[in-house]
Amino acid sequence: MRYGISGWKRQARVFHKAAEMHREHASIVGIGIGGDERRTGAEAVSRALCRGTRAGLRLTAHAGETVGPESIWGALNIGAERIGHGLSAQYDAELMEVLAERQVPIEICITSNVRTGSCASLPEHPVRRYFDSG
Repeated sequence: MRYGISGWKRQARVFHKAAEMHREHASIVGIGIGGDERRTGAEAVSRALCRGTRAGLRLTAHAGETVGPESIWGALNIGAERIGHGLSAQYDAELMEVLAERQVPIEICITSNVRTGSCASLPEHPVRRYFDSG
């Protein structure tokens, strides 16, 4: 999903509404961001997300699939508790240690990663390294 300025404004309204519903009914427990990281990133919506996390919502961020580990660091820095994909974490030993220490779940879809070309082949997929690293 691509977001221009107006798209991010719409997403900010969604985050605001989710925070409102969380306060009123606790029926919404978390929010997430996704999309092509080459066009967007966690920093692009950090203000809206920070409002949501201040309201008590949990945060998941799509990070590290199509760009480097800096995307995952950015997601962690704005409070992400789960990372979608996270493939590039393998290239940053310190990041791998932080993810293991904090026990940050990484949502990995091996088939998707190979089919989209984010990972060249099944034998090259880092999922085993992630398990072995904790």
